[in-house]
Amino acid sequence: MKRLEEDFWREFCQEKNIDIKTAHTSFIYGKDSDYLAKLTYLGEKSATCSLKKLYTEEDEFPYKNEYSIVLDKEEIPVCIIKTDRVRIIPFYQADERHAQKEGEGDKTLSYFRKVHIDFFKEECEKANTFFSEDDLIVIEEFHLEYKNKNYVFSK
Repeated sequence: MKRLEEDFWREFCQEKNIDIKTAHTSFIYGKDSDYLAKLTYLGEKSATCSLKKLYTEEDEFPYKNEYSIVLDKEEIPVCIIKTDRVRIIPFYQADERHAQKEGEGDKTLSYFRKVHIDFFKEECEKANTFFSEDDLIVIEEFHLEYKNKNYVFSK
């Protein structure tokens, strides 16, 4: 963990009276990482999803009550989220409720489907595989736990 992350985690743990040794992860959203981090920071994004078949042996699935530090593209901590629910479903079963929780664009299912199909196709191509709407996605629902009060979003 980098110094900024360590300091941010320590600050969070002290303020929330949480054991500093509590397990947590950190991540940068895939495409449009700063935009998605901002939506999370503002509380507009409370879910994300990933393509299950792109997980490697080293990757861990998110789990309920897991803390995660959301980083911007420069790896600066933006906020901390806590996972409320994880489920695995075929992509085609993602519904309007999930699209709204993703918080992106106009928050509709059609917008969600378009941007995620495009993104998953790109990611699958990099991994020498193909995307199908039958592919399983890992849906993580979360809530905002803590904001980096000093974070300044670029324009």
